Amino acid sequence: MDQHEPPPHKEGHRSKGTSPHSTTLHILTATYGPSEGRRLLDGTLVDFSNRASFVPYTRDVRPFLAALVKSEQDHESEISKSEGPCFNVENKNNIALMDGRSMNTVFGDPCPGTTKILRVEYRLRDEFWIMDTDSVTTDSELIGVKDSSNGKKRLLRMTSRVYQSTFAEHDRVLLKRQDALFTLPDATQEEEDGMKDVTTTDNGQSECSFARQKEENYSVRLSNSTPNSSLSHVKSQSSASCGISLSRTNPTSNLFISTSPWRLARNISEITLPLILPYLAVRERAMCQLVCSSWREIVLERGIAVVVDVNDTGLFPKHNTFPHESSTNFGALSPFIPPSPSVESESHPSLQDSEQRDSSRALLRGLLTHSHSSLESLVLNDYLPLRPLLDLHPTLPYLRKLKRLDISRIPSITDDTLQLISTFIGTRLEVLYMKGLSQISNAGVVHLVRSCTNLRVLDVSYLHQLEDEVGIAIGNHLTKLEILHGRDNYRWTNASVDLITTNCKNLVQATFWGCIRLTHVHFSETDDKTSSSVNRNSNSLSDEMPLISSISYTNHSKIILLNLWGCHGLTNSSASLMSSLPHLRSLCVSECHKLSDAFVVGVAQSLPQLIHLQLRYLRRITDLSIDAIASRLIGLYSLDVSFCTKLTVGGLTKLLCERCDSLSELRIFSCRQLNLEGGSITSNGGSARIGIGGGRRLARALASVRQNGILSVLDARACDDQASMARDETFLQVMSDLGFEEELRGFFRRPALSSEAVRRQLNATFSCDIRSLGEV
Repeated sequence: MDQHEPPPHKEGHRSKGTSPHSTTLHILTATYGPSEGRRLLDGTLVDFSNRASFVPYTRDVRPFLAALVKSEQDHESEISKSEGPCFNVENKNNIALMDGRSMNTVFGDPCPGTTKILRVEYRLRDEFWIMDTDSVTTDSELIGVKDSSNGKKRLLRMTSRVYQSTFAEHDRVLLKRQDALFTLPDATQEEEDGMKDVTTTDNGQSECSFARQKEENYSVRLSNSTPNSSLSHVKSQSSASCGISLSRTNPTSNLFISTSPWRLARNISEITLPLILPYLAVRERAMCQLVCSSWREIVLERGIAVVVDVNDTGLFPKHNTFPHESSTNFGALSPFIPPSPSVESESHPSLQDSEQRDSSRALLRGLLTHSHSSLESLVLNDYLPLRPLLDLHPTLPYLRKLKRLDISRIPSITDDTLQLISTFIGTRLEVLYMKGLSQISNAGVVHLVRSCTNLRVLDVSYLHQLEDEVGIAIGNHLTKLEILHGRDNYRWTNASVDLITTNCKNLVQATFWGCIRLTHVHFSETDDKTSSSVNRNSNSLSDEMPLISSISYTNHSKIILLNLWGCHGLTNSSASLMSSLPHLRSLCVSECHKLSDAFVVGVAQSLPQLIHLQLRYLRRITDLSIDAIASRLIGLYSLDVSFCTKLTVGGLTKLLCERCDSLSELRIFSCRQLNLEGGSITSNGGSARIGIGGGRRLARALASVRQNGILSVLDARACDDQASMARDETFLQVMSDLGFEEELRGFFRRPALSSEAVRRQLNATFSCDIRSLGEV
C-alpha cells in the first residue's frame, strides 16, 4: 500500500468527515495598508470606495508571506505559477504565518503613524482518496486513479476554496478554513441515528455516542445571512426542542453541504451549540440566549464576544454611515437595547441622534456585561459618546481575559479610568493604546505603567503633557515591551529615551516620531561610554566616516524597526550609534533636517541588512547617498527619497540598474527637479517647445533590466516642473509596456514581483530573526 494512502474502508463506503490526503495553500493576494477611516500623511481620509485615497500607501506583501513559510515547504507547482505561491500545509485547517511578530517588523511600515490592516486572499486545495463517486460534486475535480491493496480503485479528487481574511495591525495572522468538509444529515436521519446511539451506562445515565463523535470530529459554520433573517430563524424555534433550522445561502461556499434544510436533533443540540458559537456573529450569539434556559447558560458561560470593536459598523452602525437606517431599526437588532423611540423623536433629527447614541451605549454595556468570561480585546478608540463612569468602570473588575485595550482619543477618559485599569486588569494587559488622552496626567500614566508589567505593545502618542518621568517609568518597569509608539511626545529627552532603548531588551519596534529634543539614540551601555566622542555637530563627510568605521559594539539590540521621523536634533554621528543594531530592517529618519550624505553613507556601511529606508525631506543629501545605497544595501526592498531636491535622474538610474533584483518600491514624490514627464518650456529661436524630461531615462533603465527587475511601485507624483503642460507620451508608453498601470497621475504600480534572489534574501532574514529573537 502506498505510504501516503489511508487505510482501506469498507467497499463502496466513504466515512463522513474523511480528512484530506493533503492540503495545499495558495496565497493569491496580500496587501498591507491604512485602515478605512484613518488619515494619511497628507491628511486625506482613507475611503475604500475612492482608490486615490489609499492606493499609494498600500504595500503588496505577497512575497513576504511566501517567505514566512518554511523553506522546505517553499516549492512551486504548475498550478501556482498563475495563482501565486503554493505550499503544502500538511492537512492543517489553521495556518499561522507571523509567529506572533508585529506586521510592521515583517512587512515594513508603508504609512507610518496610521493604523493598518492586512488583507489576504488565499486558496486551500484538498486532495481526497475516496471509494465511490456518488458524492462527487460539480466543484470537485477527478485528477487520478490508483489501485489499492485489495484490488479496488480509489479516485483522487481535488477540491478548492478561495477565502478572504483581514487582520488588524497586532492581530495574530491565522489563515483558517471557513467552511465545513462533511455532509450534514437531514432531520429524519439525524433523529434515527441519535436514538440508535443512545446507550445506558452502569449508573443509569444515558449518553449519546453519536453526539460525542460529532463533537470530536466535526465543526460547523453557519451560513452567512443578514441579522434579521438569522434572528428570525432563532426566534422561530421551540424552546422545548432546542432545535435550529438552517439553509445554505451561498451554494458555492461549502464543499459537501446538502442543499436541503436541516434540523439539529434535540438530544445533541446542547452539545453542538458550543461548536457552533465560534462561527456565529455577535448578535447571533446574543440571541441564542432566547432559545431556552440551557442555551442561555451555555452562552453566558462562554461569553458572547471575544472582541468588541466600536469601529465595526455592522455592530455599531453610525448615523452618518447608514443614513437610511433609523434608530428604531438599530434597536431592534439587539436584546440589550430599550424599546424603540417614540414617533415624536423620529420627527426631530437631533433627538433621533441622541437616542441612537444612547442605544449604542446600551449595546456596548450589554456586550461587556455578557462577555466577562470571554472578552479578550476591547477597542473603544474615538468613541466620543462613552461615559466611562457608567459604561466602562462597572465592567472592568470582571474582565478576566482582557489582553488588548484601545482607549485612544476619548476626551472623557481621566486618571480615574487609568486607576481602575491598573488595579483590576493591569497585570493581564498585553496591548494598550492610549493616544491623544488630553485629561490624564503624568502621575496617572506612571501609576498605570508600574502595574502593567506584562505589556508587549504600548502606544502613548500625542500625549503632549508627558514628561521624562513617564519615559523613565517605562524603561524601568516594562521590561517585556516589544513595541513602543511615542509620536509627538516632544517633552521627552535623551534622559528617558536612552533608558527605554537600553533597558527594554525585547524591544523590536520603537517610534520616537517628533521627539525634537533628541540629539542621538543609544542602544547599549557601550553607546553611553562612547557618545561623548561621536556626538558632534559636524556634518562633514570626511570628519564623520573615520568614526563610523573605528567603533565596534558588543551589546546587540533586537530592534527591527526604528522610526525617528522629525527628530530635528539628530546629527550625522547618529549613524555610528546604529552599528549595534544587527537586526534592524526598517529605518525612518524623515525630516531630520541636519542629516546629510555623511549619515546615509555611514548607515549604508554599518547596516547593509536594511530592507526599508525612508529619507523624506532630507534636502541635504545628493547622488553620493544614492551611490552608497546602490553599492552597499544589497537587499533593499523599498526606498523613499521624496522631497529630496538635490538628487538627479542619473543617480536614480544607476540605483535601478544596480538594485534591479531587490528594489521593489521607489518613492520620489515631489522631486520636481527630476522633471520626469517633460513639461518644461525652452526658447528655440523665438519659438517655444516642450523639453524632454528625465522619465525616459528611468523607463529605459527599467526596460534594460526587464528580466531581473522587480520594481512594482514608482511614486513619481509632482515630479515635473509644470504639471499643466503636455506629458511625455514616450515615457508613459514605455511604462505601460513594462506592465505598469498609472493609478494616479505620476503614480505607477504593477503586481508585486519576486525573484529567486529576493526569496532567498527574505527567507534568510526571517530565519535569522526567528533563531535570534526566539522569545520575541
